[in-house]
Amino acid sequence: MKKNNLSLSSIFRNNKMILVLSVLIAVAIWVAVSPTGERVFSDVPLTVSIKDAPPLEKRGLQVIEGDTHSIKVKINGRKFAISSLTKDDIKLFISLDGIDENESVHMLDVKYEPSDSYKIVEIIPAKVKVVIGRIDTMRFTAEVIASGIIPDEGLVADPPMLADGRTTIEITGRKQELELIGHVRVIAQIKENEKNLSATKSFPAVLEITDHYNNVLPLDKYNFTNDLNDTMVTVPIVKKKTVPIKAVFTGAPPDFENNVLPHTLDMKEALISGPPDVVDKLTELKLQPVDFSEISPSSDSFDLKLELPPGITAPNTPEFIKLQINTDNLKSVTFDVVSAKAAEDITSDITVEILKKTVIIIGNKDITDKLTANDFYFMYNIGELGEAKGRHTLVANVVCTKSGAVWAFGSYQVQINIK
Repeated sequence: MKKNNLSLSSIFRNNKMILVLSVLIAVAIWVAVSPTGERVFSDVPLTVSIKDAPPLEKRGLQVIEGDTHSIKVKINGRKFAISSLTKDDIKLFISLDGIDENESVHMLDVKYEPSDSYKIVEIIPAKVKVVIGRIDTMRFTAEVIASGIIPDEGLVADPPMLADGRTTIEITGRKQELELIGHVRVIAQIKENEKNLSATKSFPAVLEITDHYNNVLPLDKYNFTNDLNDTMVTVPIVKKKTVPIKAVFTGAPPDFENNVLPHTLDMKEALISGPPDVVDKLTELKLQPVDFSEISPSSDSFDLKLELPPGITAPNTPEFIKLQINTDNLKSVTFDVVSAKAAEDITSDITVEILKKTVIIIGNKDITDKLTANDFYFMYNIGELGEAKGRHTLVANVVCTKSGAVWAFGSYQVQINIK
Protein backbone atom coordinates (compact mmCIF):
# COMPACT_ATOMS: atom_id res chain seq x y z
CA MET A 1 0.00 0.00 0.00
CA LYS A 2 1.42 3.36 -1.00
CA LYS A 3 1.71 6.05 1.72
CA ASN A 4 0.90 9.73 1.14
CA ASN A 5 3.74 11.73 2.68
CA LEU A 6 2.89 15.40 3.39
CA SER A 7 6.05 17.51 3.23
CA LEU A 8 6.69 21.23 3.38
CA SER A 9 7.68 21.20 -0.29
CA SER A 10 4.43 19.49 -1.25
CA ILE A 11 2.41 22.11 0.64
CA PHE A 12 4.01 24.90 -1.36
CA ARG A 13 3.36 23.02 -4.55
CA ASN A 14 -0.40 22.82 -3.65
CA ASN A 15 -2.17 25.96 -4.87
CA LYS A 16 -5.15 25.57 -2.54
CA MET A 17 -2.95 25.30 0.52
CA ILE A 18 -0.96 28.32 -0.55
CA LEU A 19 -4.24 30.33 -0.85
CA VAL A 20 -5.40 29.38 2.68
CA LEU A 21 -2.02 30.19 4.21
CA SER A 22 -1.95 33.51 2.43
CA VAL A 23 -5.29 34.54 3.88
CA LEU A 24 -4.31 33.52 7.41
CA ILE A 25 -1.01 35.36 7.23
CA ALA A 26 -2.71 38.47 5.84
CA VAL A 27 -5.24 38.52 8.68
CA ALA A 28 -2.50 38.07 11.28
CA ILE A 29 -0.47 40.91 9.80
CA TRP A 30 -3.60 43.15 9.64
CA VAL A 31 -4.38 42.49 13.27
CA ALA A 32 -0.79 43.09 14.27
CA VAL A 33 -0.54 46.40 12.52
CA SER A 34 -4.19 47.50 13.02
CA PRO A 35 -4.26 50.93 14.72
CA THR A 36 -5.44 51.27 18.31
CA GLY A 37 -7.60 54.01 19.67
CA GLU A 38 -9.45 55.33 22.67
CA ARG A 39 -13.13 55.95 23.31
CA VAL A 40 -14.85 57.75 26.16
CA PHE A 41 -18.30 56.69 27.38
CA SER A 42 -20.46 58.86 29.63
CA ASP A 43 -23.29 57.81 31.90
CA VAL A 44 -22.07 54.24 32.14
CA PRO A 45 -24.49 52.50 34.51
CA LEU A 46 -23.14 51.30 37.83
CA THR A 47 -24.73 48.52 39.84
CA VAL A 48 -24.23 47.26 43.36
CA SER A 49 -23.13 43.66 43.80
CA ILE A 50 -25.79 42.07 46.02
CA LYS A 51 -24.20 38.69 46.60
CA ASP A 52 -23.22 39.86 50.08
CA ALA A 53 -26.33 41.98 50.65
CA PRO A 54 -28.71 39.39 52.23
CA PRO A 55 -27.02 39.71 55.64
CA LEU A 56 -27.90 43.42 55.50
CA GLU A 57 -31.54 42.66 54.78
CA LYS A 58 -31.72 40.27 57.71
CA ARG A 59 -30.80 43.16 59.97
CA GLY A 60 -33.40 45.41 58.37
CA LEU A 61 -30.78 47.36 56.40
CA GLN A 62 -30.63 48.36 52.74
CA VAL A 63 -28.37 50.15 50.32
CA ILE A 64 -29.86 53.63 50.47
CA GLU A 65 -27.47 55.29 48.02
CA GLY A 66 -24.97 53.88 45.56
CA ASP A 67 -26.93 52.07 42.88
CA THR A 68 -27.86 55.06 40.74
CA HIS A 69 -24.48 56.58 39.93
CA SER A 70 -23.45 57.18 36.32
CA ILE A 71 -19.75 57.00 35.52
CA LYS A 72 -17.43 58.24 32.75
CA VAL A 73 -15.09 55.56 31.37
CA LYS A 74 -12.13 55.80 28.96
CA ILE A 75 -11.10 52.61 27.16
CA ASN A 76 -8.26 51.62 24.81
CA GLY A 77 -8.27 48.92 22.15
CA ARG A 78 -8.08 48.09 18.47
CA LYS A 79 -10.30 50.50 16.61
CA PHE A 80 -12.14 47.77 14.76
CA ALA A 81 -12.95 46.08 18.09
CA ILE A 82 -14.13 49.15 20.04
CA SER A 83 -15.92 51.04 17.29
CA SER A 84 -19.23 49.21 17.78
CA LEU A 85 -19.26 49.20 21.59
CA THR A 86 -21.94 51.01 23.58
CA LYS A 87 -21.92 52.14 27.21
CA ASP A 88 -24.05 49.12 28.13
CA ASP A 89 -21.23 46.79 27.00
CA ILE A 90 -19.03 48.11 29.81
CA LYS A 91 -19.89 46.37 33.06
CA LEU A 92 -19.10 48.44 36.16
CA PHE A 93 -19.99 47.49 39.71
CA ILE A 94 -19.21 48.09 43.34
CA SER A 95 -19.04 45.25 45.85
CA LEU A 96 -20.34 45.14 49.39
CA ASP A 97 -17.76 42.56 50.49
CA GLY A 98 -16.71 43.13 54.07
CA ILE A 99 -19.39 45.68 54.94
CA ASP A 100 -20.98 44.57 58.20
CA GLU A 101 -21.69 47.77 60.13
CA ASN A 102 -25.27 48.42 61.17
CA GLU A 103 -25.45 51.83 59.54
CA SER A 104 -22.55 53.38 57.71
CA VAL A 105 -21.21 55.48 54.82
CA HIS A 106 -18.49 54.04 52.58
CA MET A 107 -16.34 55.24 49.65
CA LEU A 108 -15.96 52.14 47.48
CA ASP A 109 -13.82 51.45 44.39
CA VAL A 110 -15.61 51.21 41.09
CA LYS A 111 -14.72 47.81 39.63
CA TYR A 112 -15.20 46.36 36.15
CA GLU A 113 -15.48 43.07 34.37
CA PRO A 114 -12.34 42.47 32.19
CA SER A 115 -12.72 42.19 28.42
CA ASP A 116 -10.47 40.81 25.66
CA SER A 117 -11.62 43.58 23.33
CA TYR A 118 -10.38 46.59 25.29
CA LYS A 119 -8.62 47.84 28.39
CA ILE A 120 -9.95 50.30 30.93
CA VAL A 121 -7.75 53.40 30.91
CA GLU A 122 -9.65 55.61 33.37
CA ILE A 123 -12.83 55.61 35.47
CA ILE A 124 -14.22 58.92 36.71
CA PRO A 125 -14.97 58.96 39.59
CA ALA A 126 -12.89 56.01 40.71
CA LYS A 127 -14.77 55.82 44.02
CA VAL A 128 -18.42 56.38 44.87
CA LYS A 129 -20.29 56.90 48.11
CA VAL A 130 -22.45 54.04 49.31
CA VAL A 131 -24.82 54.58 52.24
CA ILE A 132 -26.02 51.60 54.25
CA GLY A 133 -29.00 52.39 56.44
CA ARG A 134 -32.10 51.16 58.15
CA ILE A 135 -35.20 51.78 56.02
CA ASP A 136 -38.48 52.54 57.76
CA THR A 137 -41.91 53.96 56.93
CA MET A 138 -43.72 56.52 59.04
CA ARG A 139 -47.16 58.07 58.64
CA PHE A 140 -47.57 61.84 58.96
CA THR A 141 -50.61 64.10 59.02
CA ALA A 142 -50.76 66.04 55.78
CA GLU A 143 -50.83 69.81 56.24
CA VAL A 144 -52.70 70.94 53.13
CA ILE A 145 -52.15 74.55 52.05
CA ALA A 146 -53.98 76.59 49.40
CA SER A 147 -53.18 80.28 49.79
CA GLY A 148 -54.85 83.28 48.21
CA ILE A 149 -58.26 81.80 47.36
CA ILE A 150 -61.03 84.41 46.96
CA PRO A 151 -64.56 82.91 46.98
CA ASP A 152 -67.38 84.70 45.18
CA GLU A 153 -69.72 86.80 47.30
CA GLY A 154 -71.92 84.71 49.58
CA LEU A 155 -69.64 81.68 49.35
CA VAL A 156 -66.98 80.30 51.68
CA ALA A 157 -63.77 78.38 51.04
CA ASP A 158 -63.63 75.36 53.33
CA PRO A 159 -60.21 74.05 54.44
CA PRO A 160 -58.32 72.52 51.49
CA MET A 161 -57.88 68.76 51.36
CA LEU A 162 -56.07 66.10 49.40
CA ALA A 163 -58.11 65.31 46.30
CA ASP A 164 -58.20 61.60 47.13
CA GLY A 165 -59.68 62.30 50.56
CA ARG A 166 -56.73 61.08 52.60
CA THR A 167 -55.49 62.98 55.62
CA THR A 168 -52.12 61.25 56.08
CA ILE A 169 -49.04 60.51 53.95
CA GLU A 170 -46.59 57.64 54.32
CA ILE A 171 -42.93 58.64 54.05
CA THR A 172 -40.23 55.99 53.55
CA GLY A 173 -36.54 56.61 54.15
CA ARG A 174 -33.59 56.11 56.43
CA LYS A 175 -34.89 55.78 59.98
CA GLN A 176 -32.52 58.37 61.41
CA GLU A 177 -33.61 60.87 58.77
CA LEU A 178 -37.32 60.16 59.20
CA GLU A 179 -36.97 61.20 62.82
CA LEU A 180 -35.93 64.66 61.62
CA ILE A 181 -39.33 65.27 60.00
CA GLY A 182 -41.53 67.79 61.77
CA HIS A 183 -44.07 68.70 59.09
CA VAL A 184 -45.33 67.21 55.84
CA ARG A 185 -47.05 69.86 53.74
CA VAL A 186 -48.92 69.58 50.46
CA ILE A 187 -48.95 73.02 48.83
CA ALA A 188 -51.38 73.83 46.04
CA GLN A 189 -49.82 75.58 43.03
CA ILE A 190 -52.36 78.32 42.31
CA LYS A 191 -51.81 80.86 39.56
CA GLU A 192 -52.86 84.45 40.06
CA ASN A 193 -55.72 84.16 37.58
CA GLU A 194 -57.07 81.04 39.35
CA LYS A 195 -57.62 82.52 42.80
CA ASN A 196 -61.22 83.74 42.30
CA LEU A 197 -63.50 80.74 42.68
CA SER A 198 -67.25 80.24 42.32
CA ALA A 199 -67.13 76.45 42.68
CA THR A 200 -64.97 73.70 44.14
CA LYS A 201 -61.73 73.21 42.22
CA SER A 202 -58.62 71.00 42.37
CA PHE A 203 -55.06 72.20 41.80
CA PRO A 204 -51.72 70.45 41.22
CA ALA A 205 -49.57 70.52 44.32
CA VAL A 206 -46.05 69.89 45.57
CA LEU A 207 -44.88 68.04 48.64
CA GLU A 208 -42.73 69.88 51.15
CA ILE A 209 -41.05 68.18 54.11
CA THR A 210 -39.52 70.25 56.90
CA ASP A 211 -37.81 69.54 60.18
CA HIS A 212 -39.20 70.56 63.55
CA TYR A 213 -37.79 74.08 63.01
CA ASN A 214 -39.46 74.48 59.59
CA ASN A 215 -36.22 74.01 57.65
CA VAL A 216 -36.92 72.29 54.33
CA LEU A 217 -35.54 68.76 53.95
CA PRO A 218 -34.88 68.28 50.19
CA LEU A 219 -36.45 65.05 48.95
CA ASP A 220 -33.48 64.15 46.73
CA LYS A 221 -30.90 64.74 49.43
CA TYR A 222 -32.69 62.64 52.03
CA ASN A 223 -33.87 59.93 49.62
CA PHE A 224 -37.42 60.15 50.92
CA THR A 225 -40.18 58.43 48.98
CA ASN A 226 -43.92 58.73 49.58
CA ASP A 227 -47.21 57.07 48.66
CA LEU A 228 -48.64 60.05 46.82
CA ASN A 229 -49.33 59.49 43.13
CA ASP A 230 -50.90 62.44 41.35
CA THR A 231 -50.62 65.12 44.01
CA MET A 232 -53.75 67.25 43.82
CA VAL A 233 -55.33 69.59 46.36
CA THR A 234 -59.06 70.30 46.35
CA VAL A 235 -60.42 73.61 47.59
CA PRO A 236 -64.13 73.18 48.49
CA ILE A 237 -66.21 76.26 47.72
CA VAL A 238 -69.40 76.04 49.72
CA LYS A 239 -72.41 77.95 50.87
CA LYS A 240 -73.47 77.99 54.50
CA LYS A 241 -76.79 78.66 56.15
CA THR A 242 -78.74 77.71 59.24
CA VAL A 243 -81.79 75.45 58.87
CA PRO A 244 -84.25 73.99 61.40
CA ILE A 245 -84.06 70.37 62.54
CA LYS A 246 -87.21 68.30 62.20
CA ALA A 247 -88.24 65.08 63.95
CA VAL A 248 -89.83 62.45 61.70
CA PHE A 249 -92.42 59.89 62.83
CA THR A 250 -93.52 56.82 60.87
CA GLY A 251 -96.25 54.24 61.41
CA ALA A 252 -98.71 56.74 62.87
CA PRO A 253 -102.31 55.62 63.50
CA PRO A 254 -104.69 56.65 60.69
CA ASP A 255 -106.48 59.39 62.64
CA PHE A 256 -103.40 60.82 64.32
CA GLU A 257 -103.15 64.56 63.79
CA ASN A 258 -100.13 65.59 61.65
CA ASN A 259 -98.48 62.22 62.38
CA VAL A 260 -96.48 63.97 65.11
CA LEU A 261 -96.30 63.60 68.90
CA PRO A 262 -95.49 66.56 71.17
CA HIS A 263 -91.72 66.59 71.62
CA THR A 264 -88.58 68.64 72.21
CA LEU A 265 -85.11 68.48 70.65
CA ASP A 266 -81.91 69.36 72.46
CA MET A 267 -80.77 71.08 69.22
CA LYS A 268 -83.34 72.92 67.12
CA GLU A 269 -81.25 74.12 64.18
CA ALA A 270 -77.97 73.37 62.45
CA LEU A 271 -75.41 75.28 60.39
CA ILE A 272 -75.00 73.39 57.14
CA SER A 273 -72.31 73.63 54.49
CA GLY A 274 -72.23 72.29 50.95
CA PRO A 275 -72.50 73.00 47.22
CA PRO A 276 -74.43 76.25 46.71
CA ASP A 277 -77.09 74.70 44.47
CA VAL A 278 -77.82 71.98 47.05
CA VAL A 279 -77.80 74.32 50.04
CA ASP A 280 -80.22 76.72 48.33
CA LYS A 281 -82.83 73.95 48.02
CA LEU A 282 -82.63 72.82 51.65
CA THR A 283 -85.20 74.29 54.02
CA GLU A 284 -84.76 71.83 56.91
CA LEU A 285 -82.79 68.83 58.12
CA LYS A 286 -84.60 65.67 59.15
CA LEU A 287 -83.64 63.30 61.91
CA GLN A 288 -83.69 59.58 61.29
CA PRO A 289 -87.32 58.49 61.71
CA VAL A 290 -88.88 57.04 64.85
CA ASP A 291 -91.73 54.56 64.40
CA PHE A 292 -94.81 54.84 66.61
CA SER A 293 -94.33 51.16 67.53
CA GLU A 294 -91.18 52.22 69.43
CA ILE A 295 -92.97 54.86 71.53
CA SER A 296 -94.61 54.36 74.93
CA PRO A 297 -94.70 56.17 78.27
CA SER A 298 -91.63 54.13 79.27
CA SER A 299 -89.90 54.55 75.89
CA ASP A 300 -89.97 58.25 75.21
CA SER A 301 -86.34 59.34 74.57
CA PHE A 302 -84.27 58.70 71.45
CA ASP A 303 -80.74 59.63 70.35
CA LEU A 304 -80.95 60.21 66.61
CA LYS A 305 -78.61 61.07 63.75
CA LEU A 306 -79.23 63.80 61.21
CA GLU A 307 -79.97 62.56 57.71
CA LEU A 308 -77.69 64.71 55.57
CA PRO A 309 -78.11 64.89 51.79
CA PRO A 310 -75.02 63.97 49.69
CA GLY A 311 -72.41 66.72 49.77
CA ILE A 312 -73.91 68.44 52.82
CA THR A 313 -72.10 68.62 56.15
CA ALA A 314 -73.12 70.03 59.52
CA PRO A 315 -69.67 70.48 61.08
CA ASN A 316 -70.76 71.94 64.41
CA THR A 317 -73.54 69.43 65.02
CA PRO A 318 -73.08 66.52 67.46
CA GLU A 319 -73.30 62.98 66.15
CA PHE A 320 -76.60 62.38 67.98
CA ILE A 321 -79.50 64.72 68.78
CA LYS A 322 -81.86 63.82 71.61
CA LEU A 323 -85.57 63.61 70.87
CA GLN A 324 -87.71 63.76 74.01
CA ILE A 325 -91.39 62.87 73.54
CA ASN A 326 -94.00 64.32 75.86
CA THR A 327 -96.01 61.29 77.04
CA ASP A 328 -97.90 63.01 79.88
CA ASN A 329 -101.28 62.37 78.21
CA LEU A 330 -100.44 58.87 77.02
CA LYS A 331 -101.41 55.65 78.72
CA SER A 332 -100.28 52.06 78.21
CA VAL A 333 -102.88 49.26 78.47
CA THR A 334 -102.59 45.52 77.81
CA PHE A 335 -105.04 43.24 76.00
CA ASP A 336 -105.04 39.61 74.89
CA VAL A 337 -106.02 39.68 71.24
CA VAL A 338 -107.28 36.39 69.82
CA SER A 339 -108.56 37.35 66.38
CA ALA A 340 -106.51 37.56 63.16
CA LYS A 341 -107.56 38.49 59.61
CA ALA A 342 -105.88 38.70 56.23
CA ALA A 343 -105.64 42.05 54.49
CA GLU A 344 -106.80 40.50 51.21
CA ASP A 345 -109.41 37.98 50.14
CA ILE A 346 -108.12 34.42 50.54
CA THR A 347 -109.37 31.43 48.56
CA SER A 348 -106.85 28.95 49.99
CA ASP A 349 -107.54 26.72 52.98
CA ILE A 350 -105.33 28.19 55.73
CA THR A 351 -104.99 28.05 59.48
CA VAL A 352 -103.59 30.92 61.53
CA GLU A 353 -101.65 30.84 64.80
CA ILE A 354 -101.03 34.03 66.75
CA LEU A 355 -97.49 33.83 68.10
CA LYS A 356 -97.89 36.52 70.79
CA LYS A 357 -101.40 37.37 71.87
CA THR A 358 -100.67 39.91 74.61
CA VAL A 359 -100.67 43.36 73.03
CA ILE A 360 -99.55 46.67 74.55
CA ILE A 361 -101.74 49.53 73.36
CA ILE A 362 -100.68 53.18 73.64
CA GLY A 363 -102.93 56.21 73.31
CA ASN A 364 -104.61 59.12 74.98
CA LYS A 365 -105.98 58.22 78.40
CA ASP A 366 -109.48 59.29 77.45
CA ILE A 367 -109.46 56.77 74.60
CA THR A 368 -107.60 53.78 76.03
CA ASP A 369 -109.78 53.62 79.13
CA LYS A 370 -112.81 52.91 76.92
CA LEU A 371 -111.27 50.04 74.91
CA THR A 372 -111.55 46.27 75.37
CA ALA A 373 -109.76 43.27 73.84
CA ASN A 374 -112.69 42.73 71.46
CA ASP A 375 -111.89 46.05 69.82
CA PHE A 376 -108.64 44.66 68.34
CA TYR A 377 -107.49 42.08 65.81
CA PHE A 378 -104.25 41.17 64.04
CA MET A 379 -104.05 41.91 60.33
CA TYR A 380 -101.51 40.11 58.16
CA ASN A 381 -100.66 40.39 54.46
CA ILE A 382 -100.04 37.25 52.45
CA GLY A 383 -98.70 39.36 49.61
CA GLU A 384 -96.45 37.42 47.23
CA LEU A 385 -96.97 34.14 49.06
CA GLY A 386 -100.07 33.54 47.00
CA GLU A 387 -101.10 29.92 47.45
CA ALA A 388 -97.63 28.62 48.35
CA LYS A 389 -98.32 25.64 50.57
CA GLY A 390 -96.67 25.14 53.93
CA ARG A 391 -95.99 27.19 57.05
CA HIS A 392 -95.07 30.88 56.82
CA THR A 393 -94.34 33.46 59.52
CA LEU A 394 -95.70 36.94 58.74
CA VAL A 395 -95.60 40.37 60.38
CA ALA A 396 -98.95 41.30 61.89
CA ASN A 397 -100.30 44.80 62.47
CA VAL A 398 -102.65 45.43 65.40
CA VAL A 399 -105.88 47.10 64.25
CA CYS A 400 -108.33 48.89 66.55
CA THR A 401 -111.94 48.96 65.36
CA LYS A 402 -113.03 51.69 67.80
CA SER A 403 -110.31 54.32 67.42
CA GLY A 404 -107.78 55.41 64.79
CA ALA A 405 -105.68 57.29 67.33
CA VAL A 406 -104.07 54.41 69.28
CA TRP A 407 -101.17 52.15 68.35
CA ALA A 408 -99.47 48.94 69.44
CA PHE A 409 -96.09 49.09 71.11
CA GLY A 410 -93.60 46.48 69.87
CA SER A 411 -93.82 43.98 67.00
CA TYR A 412 -96.13 41.02 66.44
CA GLN A 413 -96.29 37.98 64.18
CA VAL A 414 -98.64 35.25 63.06
CA GLN A 415 -97.87 31.89 61.56
CA ILE A 416 -100.07 30.66 58.75
CA ASN A 417 -100.30 27.19 57.28
CA ILE A 418 -101.49 27.05 53.66
CA LYS A 419 -102.89 23.59 52.98
